Amino acid sequence: MKLIHDTLSDLMHISDGRTNIFLPPNLDTEEKCLAAICKDGGYLQFVPEKLKTALLCRKAVKQSGIALAFVPSELRTEELCIAAIRQDKKAFKWVPRKLKTQGFYAGITAYMPFASLPEEYKTAEFCLEAVRRNGIALRNVPLEYRTAELCMEAVKADKAAEGDLLLDNTEPVLQYVPGDLKTRELCMEAMEQNSQSLRYFPQRDWAAELCLAAVRRNGKLLQYVPENLKTFAPCMEAVRENGLALEYVPEGFKTAELCRIAVRKCADAFKHVPEHLRTLELCMEAAQ
Repeated sequence: MKLIHDTLSDLMHISDGRTNIFLPPNLDTEEKCLAAICKDGGYLQFVPEKLKTALLCRKAVKQSGIALAFVPSELRTEELCIAAIRQDKKAFKWVPRKLKTQGFYAGITAYMPFASLPEEYKTAEFCLEAVRRNGIALRNVPLEYRTAELCMEAVKADKAAEGDLLLDNTEPVLQYVPGDLKTRELCMEAMEQNSQSLRYFPQRDWAAELCLAAVRRNGKLLQYVPENLKTFAPCMEAVRENGLALEYVPEGFKTAELCRIAVRKCADAFKHVPEHLRTLELCMEAAQ
């Protein structure tokens, strides 16, 4: 049987000088199968059919999308197939025809080029369904369909559901929202769903206010504040809330007072204090 990968480092390697043969490991227990799959999803091809469980197949396709080729037909669910495509677009060729519904295509819009979708699904209504299922699908939605309504739905769907096989994005949806649609309301929603959205705030007065409010709640969010909005005020508020936020304060804003506040809040912040500000007094503050 042809291997999924050109080489699998953990397979037994035999050579007679002319040909190289890779033998599969002895996968005769659930424990051995799971250990092998965690190393390389491609090992699923060597797992006995009776040991191919839903859990094992799930782990295999998350590790190697094209392992879907070796998943039993009765275990190829829509969720599993979408997870496989997310890992490797080539897995699409092993998706059963019966699963290729409008809902399925909406689910893979986040991972497949829009141009690859069937023509009947290239509509505004379909795009809305796609971003409601997975906000990051916005990156593949044509600009002409990125309306205020659709973008709001996308940022609302930015947060992953706990334990979800598909929605574990860390990539903020806000970066795919056109600049003229980044309103205060939309950015507030984006920040609530994904803190990293701060990175893509526009340079507006209200954006600076939202950044200030964010670091007051969680000082370490200062790392996501755009440089053009990272003024002294949010830096001071950030270290007041969490001394370790000093790590993300630009060197030019690290004053003696700001560093003192940071170290008083958290002694470990001392390691982020510039050498020329490490006075005896500050060292004593950190040692307390």
